[in-house]
Amino acid sequence: MKAELDPNLQEWMKRKGNSYTSPDIQNEIIKIMGVTLLRKISLELQSSPFLTIMVDETRDISNKEQATVVIRWIKDFEVYEEFLGLYSLPSIDSNSIVSMTTDVLVRMNLSINKLRGQCYDGASAMKGHRTGVAKQISQIEPRAVFTHCYGHSLNLAASDTLKESKLMRYALETVHEVTKLIKYSPRRQGIFQGIKEDAHSAGIRVLCPTRWTVRAESIASVLKNYEVLQSTWLEASSVTSDSETKARIGDVAASMKTFDFIFGAMLGEMILKHSDNLSSTLQHKSMSAAGGQEIACMTIKTLKSFHEDQSFDLLHHANEPHLPRQTKRPRRFEEGTSQGFYHKTSKDYTDSIILKPLIYLLIVFRSDLTSLDTKCMLDLNLYLLKHAKMRTLKKN
Repeated sequence: MKAELDPNLQEWMKRKGNSYTSPDIQNEIIKIMGVTLLRKISLELQSSPFLTIMVDETRDISNKEQATVVIRWIKDFEVYEEFLGLYSLPSIDSNSIVSMTTDVLVRMNLSINKLRGQCYDGASAMKGHRTGVAKQISQIEPRAVFTHCYGHSLNLAASDTLKESKLMRYALETVHEVTKLIKYSPRRQGIFQGIKEDAHSAGIRVLCPTRWTVRAESIASVLKNYEVLQSTWLEASSVTSDSETKARIGDVAASMKTFDFIFGAMLGEMILKHSDNLSSTLQHKSMSAAGGQEIACMTIKTLKSFHEDQSFDLLHHANEPHLPRQTKRPRRFEEGTSQGFYHKTSKDYTDSIILKPLIYLLIVFRSDLTSLDTKCMLDLNLYLLKHAKMRTLKKN
């Protein structure tokens, strides 16, 4: 394909011998190019007095454990991030990861004493207090401050929040069932596409299996195609002969008409949408500790305001919410003469549904933002910015 745009390459490809296009030679050339690039990166990193290392372990499609290694450094107050590569791991225990990390630094001719920061996820192998990777690196270089990855921390907070709320958990399960019924059946996919084109609506997004914050797009796609999906269920049910599949379609169609699904889906989409915006902002390489704290506080403030200001436009599709049945506590659990708490109106009930997951999200995510290592990094960040500002004023 490249030869079609390059005359010199076309002439080279016409050669009958010594064209160097065999797979082995191509792989060797790619390896030489990679080594040359790593040497240039190594020379740049050696000129920096301080470094931060970021490591994340993952499993590829061939079921092999690999670790991603990234070095973050600063030159003239400009932030740079260099991807060093994917490295195989014999095991995902902390000792194997530490051994791989130190080996990469040695191969890049970088001293571990230059490390001033280390960033990993919240797995026990990474942040364990006794034998975790962060603890072992800190024993070698105590000045390497550990920071729990903000993106990973936010993803865990969003996951725990949605699992904590019964309505949002129910809505996610329904959305997952909707995507399976549409995406895994060519017939229902065709019916949906035909109705969707007439209604000029967008398609259905499948739920991401790992990243919770991006699930807002999948929930939003189901809400935007609400009428299209209801028409799809009617037509699909009439042409389906299998009783089990017809029952699944009927259950999903009925669930989508309930107050619990509409309210839970809209609440979950709202929380995940703002969480995903925050996650994307925090992943920018120029984001500092102080900037990350400020953006996170702004998001928290925005989510708090939704308790009073958010209006749910799709609620007219759903049935009226029913207050939970007032049940009397068993006599063996009764203490004193105080009466149990019950919601008096539907508005009080819906307000509590909104408020509970918001408070839970704020508590979980804020606990990572206010950790000791994060506070240390924030204070250092503010000190350096203040010192740089003073130097600039003196020069002027």
